[in-house]
Formats: sequence, structure tokens, C-alpha cells
Amino acid sequence: AEYMGDLALHSLRFCSFVSMLCPLFYLMSVANPEELCISTQKCEDAEASEQASDVYNWSRRHERIARADQLRYPVDENAVVALVQNAPGKIRTIGTGLTYEHIMSIAEEDGNSSVLISLRDMSGLTSHTDNTATFLGGTKLLSVFETLQSMDRMLPCSPGVIAEQTIAGAIATGTHGQGLYQCSIADVIDSLRMVLPDGSIFTCSHDHPSFGGFITSLGCLGVVVEVTVRTVPFKLFTCMKSTTNYNDLHENFITRNKESEFVKAWWFPMTDEVHLWEVNPANAEEQQKFKSGDGSLLALSEPSTQMNSTVELLQDRMEEHTKDFAHKGRQFETVARFKNATHVCGTVYQILCKGIPVPQVNLEIAVPLRLLPEVLEALRLWYKESNPALHYPFILRCTGASKAWLSPAYDRQVCYIGSLFYMDTNGQVKEGGMDIMYQIQQLLAQYEGVPHFGKHFVKELFDLPALLPKWTEFKQLRKRLDPSSKFENKFLAQLFS
Repeated sequence: AEYMGDLALHSLRFCSFVSMLCPLFYLMSVANPEELCISTQKCEDAEASEQASDVYNWSRRHERIARADQLRYPVDENAVVALVQNAPGKIRTIGTGLTYEHIMSIAEEDGNSSVLISLRDMSGLTSHTDNTATFLGGTKLLSVFETLQSMDRMLPCSPGVIAEQTIAGAIATGTHGQGLYQCSIADVIDSLRMVLPDGSIFTCSHDHPSFGGFITSLGCLGVVVEVTVRTVPFKLFTCMKSTTNYNDLHENFITRNKESEFVKAWWFPMTDEVHLWEVNPANAEEQQKFKSGDGSLLALSEPSTQMNSTVELLQDRMEEHTKDFAHKGRQFETVARFKNATHVCGTVYQILCKGIPVPQVNLEIAVPLRLLPEVLEALRLWYKESNPALHYPFILRCTGASKAWLSPAYDRQVCYIGSLFYMDTNGQVKEGGMDIMYQIQQLLAQYEGVPHFGKHFVKELFDLPALLPKWTEFKQLRKRLDPSSKFENKFLAQLFS
């Protein structure tokens, strides 16, 4: 998943599942957090020659996703076919374990016959043309970005904030960035190559009538083994950072999105300040300055201290809520980025893939762009009346319409509104935190809000068949391709019931 709001894993290099970790795993306390994403715990694997670990989602908020002996690591398409054809039980797939809800879980009641497929050994570029590139499904987005950049190419969309996701996992859950002139990574796909639930190979091109069902499918329609994306010439960008206020956000945020290629805002309701990023192609002078440097993100202005006092206020709250009084965790860095802000020039990935790996619970709800001013007023009123103890600002990212049937942005421009709580050193969210998350979702659901499926959401709050026009058609496609529900788990069965 995307997921996770503004906390990307741009600098991570993911390794295979490690053999030993402490029982309660935290990325910020692991000796080498840059090499880890999925949370694991030691166990004995009777079928493998090496010790493996049970699998949890990265924040360990839920029970395990699967036992170690249920994990399978195919090395090529033929191996995937054999697994799908021969598996007597349920099948789920996993990328880097960033999805919050139980989309990828193997339930205990499914028994020993169910398997969890990881494509960690199916990674890399397989072919390319002048305007497309084909990657194996297990390729990390960071590798996709770097490979394309080495070819003087890039994706024709904003990246999400998590570069550690696999490309198959990112499209399955609808990972998106920001900008009204694009939508999600799934929307730049030219074709997919898949192993369907019956074990057959299927290539779905962009002109297939059910293409929108395949590109964001929550892993319900089979295993994506190859993804072909469209590419465009590489270019540099400049990000202009400013601090404004709620009134400006309410009145001008839609206009700002129309005027810039990528726009992102963080609204701090406790002070009504708004930190704004406006990203556009760099001009000739900015490009020359960047190319004269060492390739690092280039500062173009003197630091601004406007947000510093608000950042310190939030860090004090984080200290209290996460019980991290020594500031050992990296959650404090996630708001420290707003201190001493400067305009910058660099690649779009350097600018927008800015995440820091800290265990959390986060949500993101897409509301129609036309309703955004009304939604902001309702959210502000709720905040004033409830006075919830938030320790992170609301995150606002607008996108254009998507072709993906299960995308919250299907056939409509939207603004994604995100919120999160970091977990304390005992793996818990602050008291009352989950109730606050519920209230936010309950409010946004009243304004045609649709949840990001890779993040936390309370499915009972959303009338998904009414909100997503292709919901029923997707269910029919799923039933036709997987009549025995081989690629279903308990969570998905309830979601589509």
C-alpha cells in the first residue's frame, strides 16, 4: 500500500525476511531499519532449509498475516503458475507488507493448505520501448524510478510517498500521489501480465473492456507477474514551499491545484496554519544549478522559520502520546521537515518521496473535489467542537480522475484527506486515538468519501456499491475469474458481501 500517508520509505533497501527480531518489532529501534519493512518474528520452518519468520504488517498493529511455512517465493512465471494450479487452499499475495487492513492475510481458519505468495525474487526490468518499460511484479518502486532515470525517462505521474512498495502491490491498492493532471500509478499502466486463478496466463492491455478492474484489484483476480508502464522524458522539478492559513486553503486550494503540476498541503488545525508545496518543472537556471551540484536535493532559498513553533508543539504531543520522552523514535523527524523550510530543486522522487518509517495507524479518504470547501468547513467545525489531541496535521492531496474501478477517484476529481497517529513503544495508539479516527471517517463518509483500501478504514461506514459505480461490475468479474474464491480471505469476503 500507499501507503502510508506522508510517511514514505524513499531511502529504504528492502531485504528478504530476516530470521531473528524482538517479539515486539519497531522500525525505529531496529539496528538497521533501512533494510526492513515487513515486521517478522522468529519461528521454525519445517519445509525450508533456513529459518524464517512469521509475517506481520509493517506496524504490527494486527495479528500475523501468515505463518512462515505458508510463505512461497516463486522465481519465475512458471513457478507462480505451478503454485496457483496446485494450491489446495486459499492464495494471497504480499509485496512489502505496508497495507494496514487484512487484505493480504491468511486466516487461521483457512488451515495449512493456504499460501502467501511473495514476488521478492521476481524483480527488475525485463524490456522497454521508446515510451514503455516492463518490470517484474516484485520490483520496488525505488528501483523502477532509478532504472527509468538511468534511461533518461520517468513515469508520467506523481509518485506516492512510499518508494519501498512493489509495483504490483502499489497498483493493487491504488497508490497515488498528487496533482489534478494525473491520478495514480495504476493509471500509467499500459498492460499487465497475470496468472489467473485457474493458472492460465493473461495479458490485459489498456484497451481491454475490463482493464479498469484489473489495474487496482486488491489482489483478487490473480497474481500480477509483469507490469508495463508508460514513460515520458525525464525532467527536473522545483518545489516552492510556503506557509499560509486556513482561509487561504479554503478559498484557493483548488485554484492552486489547477495552476501547478503537483500540489500538497498540510493543515495544522490547532493553529490553522497550512504548509504548502507547489511543484512545477524547473526553469533553465534552476536546472543548471542542480546539474552543477552533486545530485542531492538543491536548496534555492534561505530557511523559513514560520512553522518552527508549531512543529515544536506537535513534537511535545508526540512525546506524550508515544511515551518516547528521550526522542529516540523517528516520528519527531516527520514534522521536523516543516522547520526551516526552503524552496528546493531536484527529481520529483527526491522532492515527493519523503517518508520516514515509523509504526502508525493512518487513514486517507477521498472526497469529490467539488465538495472540498464544504468538507473543510465541516472538518474544522468538528475539530473546534471536539478538540481532539492530534499530533500530526491533516494531509491534503488532490488528483484527477482514475480509470481504476476500485479507485476512490474513479471517474471523478478528488481530494484525499489523511490523518494518522503514531504508536507508542508498546505498540498502542494513544487512548481515544482510534475513536478519533472513526469520527473523521464518519464525517467524511457524509460527503461521498471513499477510503484508500491500503490504509485503515471502517468498512461499515461506507456504502461502497453506491459510491463506486463499477463496484458491482468488479464483483461480477471476480466471480467469473475466481468462482471458487481461491484468491479470497475473510476480510475480502466481508468487504464484498
